[in-house]
Amino acid sequence: MKKILGIFAAFFALLTLSSCGSAPSVTLEQQERLAPTADGSWSVLIYMCGESGSKSQEAIEELCAMEYPSNVNFVIQTGGQADWNTEGIDGEFLQRFVVQEDSLFLMDQKQTASMGEYETLRDFLIWGVQSFPAEHYMLLMMGDGTGTEVLDDKLYGNDSLTVEELSYAVSLAGQRFDMIGFDGAYNASYEIASSLSPYAGYMVASEEKCVGWDYGRLAEILVEFPYVSPPELGQLICDDYYVKCTELGYDSMATMSLIDLSHISQLSQAFEGMAEIMASSTDSLDTYGALSRNALAAQDCVGSDDMVDLASLAGAIGENVGEPAQGVVNAVAQTVIYSVRGSLRPSSNGLSIYYPQSIDEEKLNNYMTAMTSDSYKLFVKCISPGTEVTDDYVTSDYRDSWAWCDYVGREFSISSYMTDDSRYALAITGDMNIVKDVRLNRYFFYPESNAYYSMGYDNNLDCDWAGGQYMDNVTPVAPMLNGNIVQADLSDEIRDVGKLYVTPVLINDELAEVVSFYSWESGEFDIAGVWQDGAPIKPGMRDRVATVHRIMEDENTLLTGKTFHPIFGLSMKNKSLPGGTYTLEYELEDIYSLVRRAVPAYMEKDGSEVRVYQQQ
Repeated sequence: MKKILGIFAAFFALLTLSSCGSAPSVTLEQQERLAPTADGSWSVLIYMCGESGSKSQEAIEELCAMEYPSNVNFVIQTGGQADWNTEGIDGEFLQRFVVQEDSLFLMDQKQTASMGEYETLRDFLIWGVQSFPAEHYMLLMMGDGTGTEVLDDKLYGNDSLTVEELSYAVSLAGQRFDMIGFDGAYNASYEIASSLSPYAGYMVASEEKCVGWDYGRLAEILVEFPYVSPPELGQLICDDYYVKCTELGYDSMATMSLIDLSHISQLSQAFEGMAEIMASSTDSLDTYGALSRNALAAQDCVGSDDMVDLASLAGAIGENVGEPAQGVVNAVAQTVIYSVRGSLRPSSNGLSIYYPQSIDEEKLNNYMTAMTSDSYKLFVKCISPGTEVTDDYVTSDYRDSWAWCDYVGREFSISSYMTDDSRYALAITGDMNIVKDVRLNRYFFYPESNAYYSMGYDNNLDCDWAGGQYMDNVTPVAPMLNGNIVQADLSDEIRDVGKLYVTPVLINDELAEVVSFYSWESGEFDIAGVWQDGAPIKPGMRDRVATVHRIMEDENTLLTGKTFHPIFGLSMKNKSLPGGTYTLEYELEDIYSLVRRAVPAYMEKDGSEVRVYQQQ
């Protein structure tokens, strides 16, 4: 291994990227292939859903920069987008291309269909395997996922491939794949890896938002070294991905892992042991309450509602489930055989898992086909009370838990008040085992819309847990994007380091997310990344940026605020609030993800004068 990697390093140190000279286009003329450069052959089948935005165009350009020998084929199926930047790709059809120098050779064309249907993927894989026989096969899925679904076909109502559909389509390909890769967000999940383990040797994917693979490097490796083994190739893909993230300034949020799918069975056994205890914990309000609060320490996947790092979750609830938690940590370490991670993802261990942060009956029912562990399915049902869940494969009693029955019968209430020193306080009456988390929402009055706009939520509070008391640490200062008040929602907290926030914005009238990091050491914000249509972007002076906010009167309504041009790029800084009226509101989330909101307080700022009060 070390000798081969050394050869790679020496080769790439001297190699410079070739260029097409012009943008590639579609052609009906097939080029003659070069003679094989070495023993071994690869067929890489790329399922390119157009929702991956600019990453698709970038991938095509990088791949077309190479001249290919007859033993290496990159084959692409396009769909899921009406307009493509590559000349000749027609969004009204499903089209199949072979990549060649400077162009895509159109080999086949079908009537349009959803890329989120398993039949569409199945037909492409069968055709690709039969048309391009090789020693090694790789499937590469392009498009963002959720951890339990893959891709997002905007032409067909945002249709996605469920984990069940994905694995079924791959099972019908007629070929076991050496590697399955995912170029898109949140695809390095235990659920996806488990479903694909019978049909592939290795998997490469990211737990977080994905910058996009380095396709030029991937092509170079296979052209020059087609004898490369799948695990060596997977390691190089991870390394090249991290290099690309560094060059683009996204390395702090980068994650990519190489997963040995042959170890999934051992991981599944370890996970089932932990899940059994998790499910049994829901028989007691005391045990489940403690587990629920400890689970908050697991590293969240930034920007995802329900995915957390699996090994991080196991470590967080270790005192609740005992030795089986360590078994999961060990099994993940054996299954994820190589990974890269940025400085702001210290607890990324290579595989995430669904851990619901809200009660969503539709999502929960869909999850029944994504998860193989009966005990874990029972657990997520027990922590989602009042839902009707069906499972086509298991006849388990998906009952509401005993802890829930106990919860219903207990007295519990919250009230807010102002302290003598004008701090906004929250008092909790009842069993604190019911409490999972307390946050503070902030709003500002926006005269143009006559509404209170969200400034986001945070946990900057003093807590007396035993006494059930919280007090705010709010000052008339807030994070501002290029001097504008924004909705900065706390997404994840990195122990002893700082916090990550997600801020929605419109960039040229299209929704995007700004991820920012607040360092406790420096007391400053840094922009960790900006994402739009599944791709990283760098807004500049010609772009139009508008702030986006929930409103206090209706949390489901989003309204735009100020519009500006980031002449020198985007910058997040803590700044003094302008004069006006602001609202503070406690939000308590209990162990069943049910939310209670306290009577708000108001803050009036006039110059340097600040007054905080509650209306009588």
